[in-house]
Amino acid sequence: MTSNIINEITLNCLVNKFKLEKLIIKRHNNDVVQNDAQIFKKELIQLFNDLLDDNSPEDILPCVKNSFNYYIEQCVCYLKIQNSYHEVDDSSSVQTNKNDNNECDDEDCGDDFNYDDNY
Repeated sequence: MTSNIINEITLNCLVNKFKLEKLIIKRHNNDVVQNDAQIFKKELIQLFNDLLDDNSPEDILPCVKNSFNYYIEQCVCYLKIQNSYHEVDDSSSVQTNKNDNNECDDEDCGDDFNYDDNY
């Protein structure tokens, strides 16, 4: 048996049917999003660059602008954390000062973004 068949049997037997349906829908939606991303790849890159340069189209949806701003905030937070892990001070130890300007606060890096507010 392949691992896909075993995983399918396991999911069907051990997972609540309601949760299984949600998982199947989520998988399908992820596939659709990935397919759409490939179709609109050039346009997405152009829109991303425009938003990054603060040259957003006049007719852009507020939810797109808000989501982009949230995405950028989280990426910067991630990069600051990565930078602090890779930064080495004079004694060759990793910096761990949480108040360093090269790090974001933990509360800035969370799942506090409410998608419902932006649609």
